[in-house]
Amino acid sequence: MPARRSAIGTPTLVLSGIAVLALHRSYRGANTHDAMEAETAIGAQALLRR
Repeated sequence: MPARRSAIGTPTLVLSGIAVLALHRSYRGANTHDAMEAETAIGAQALLRR
């Protein structure tokens, strides 16, 4: 059961992290395309390190 929970929990954490970043970005206002690409690259690198 714990193994199953972690298998479900990891994608959930990733999706919630993406949602938080999207909300944060919309609160900050209009962002440049370059900044969004940089945030996406940083997020991808963080996921790959795990």
